[in-house]
Amino acid sequence: MRPPFLLPATLAILALVPACTTGRDARPAAATEEAVTAAAREAMLAAARAIGGTDLKADARWASCLGGVGYEYVGGGTMQAREGDVARQLEAVRTALVRAGFTDVTQVEGKVSVERDDVLLTLTYHRAYRGWPVSFHSKCRSYPRADRARVQSAERRDIGGLTR
Repeated sequence: MRPPFLLPATLAILALVPACTTGRDARPAAATEEAVTAAAREAMLAAARAIGGTDLKADARWASCLGGVGYEYVGGGTMQAREGDVARQLEAVRTALVRAGFTDVTQVEGKVSVERDDVLLTLTYHRAYRGWPVSFHSKCRSYPRADRARVQSAERRDIGGLTR
């Protein structure tokens, strides 16, 4: 005799398996690039306005995810800003980014981490460099064959439109 919960448990597992095994996303790689680029540009410009930042630069490229289970679009940049109370500057950056539609997901003191449209961005002040490094990346996704050459390219692409 089978336990009464076996059939419902088996059906639940079978219903979940297709979602796990496809490993594909309907979103094309170009859409991920556009989302990351737009989010990085908007975040850097908002942060620069909040603290008087200048000399904004950033680029991005495709990278393989940990374990080789997909690809993410990653990048980074820098911003210069006048010296000031770093804690107040971080709070001004956080406020500006939340007002720009980002969600604050900060978990570490001394940094601002925000997220929007599956893009995570982190800004912090680097005391030795006296600047504001920015890092950002998309979520890890598996892309169709049509995008294979694009996501396997390690070519860095500048993020334009960072002048205020």
